[in-house]
Amino acid sequence: MGCLQGKEKEAEEAVVTELPESKPKQVDPRLPFDTYRQLFNLRNSWKTVARNLTETSKDCLIRYLKKYPEHKAMYRGCANLEDEEAMRASTSFENAAVPVFNLFDDVMENSENVDIAIAQIGMGATPHKKIKGFRTDYLKAMEEPFIEAVSVTLGDRFTDPTEQNFRKLYQFVIQEMIKALGGETPPEEPQVEADKESLPTDQEDVQIKL
Repeated sequence: MGCLQGKEKEAEEAVVTELPESKPKQVDPRLPFDTYRQLFNLRNSWKTVARNLTETSKDCLIRYLKKYPEHKAMYRGCANLEDEEAMRASTSFENAAVPVFNLFDDVMENSENVDIAIAQIGMGATPHKKIKGFRTDYLKAMEEPFIEAVSVTLGDRFTDPTEQNFRKLYQFVIQEMIKALGGETPPEEPQVEADKESLPTDQEDVQIKL
């Protein structure tokens, strides 16, 4: 009996030793993360943001429009919202703010199926083509408001590595949006004001014609 038990134990040990070692998960090379651990940590952090998505979205857009009030007219129903309290209470403002974070939420849900994530980014970029005066550098300008809003939501959990992961996420999404929009908007040419002294006066103009 004891001999039989000993053989069974040896057989179990043999099975255990023959199991192949599990390989560490790899990150899709199209994503900006060096290790799967970075992506894993980001997804855990994003869960908190997702639970507070509406307020974080509003906070992000409020911060953005404080820095760039001239862009308020691009957001439907927001042009006449004068202060932060009015923005937070406005349904139009919420409808303008939330889709930004919904897109990031979709990307996070499909972070292991990058083809789907990139397709969703492309669909998220499409409405920007219809915005009069829109420039791709406006997307880049929202990075700091995005990071600041996320940091408020995460509080003490917003560490330096967490910040770097969120910046990588933001920059990845924005670069894919710019690709979907056909590339970056060319730089605006500075408007050169004409030198008044070099222009002919009405009197000079008359003399020339005579």
